[in-house]
Amino acid sequence: FEYATIIWEHDKTNYFLMNRALRMFYLPSYLSDISRILEEKDLLRNICVDRAWKLFFAMAIAGHWCGCGFFFVARDQALKGNPMTWPQDI
Repeated sequence: FEYATIIWEHDKTNYFLMNRALRMFYLPSYLSDISRILEEKDLLRNICVDRAWKLFFAMAIAGHWCGCGFFFVARDQALKGNPMTWPQDI
């Protein structure tokens, strides 16, 4: 979909890029593949380390999405003319 914006020069390019977010459904299989490879190489011997790895990854993803939400709200306020936001140059 993002290539359609090259032809039409649409101002909503970010919405066309949202189809990439569907890749999130593959994350559980990627994590299980990483865990399996680490177990085969004897780098992951304890189930607690596996759970800590998955918790760390989940917290990183959650932090990223919270940051995206924070940026979206601040950008929306800047586009509405609020002078007290930080993404004013965007």
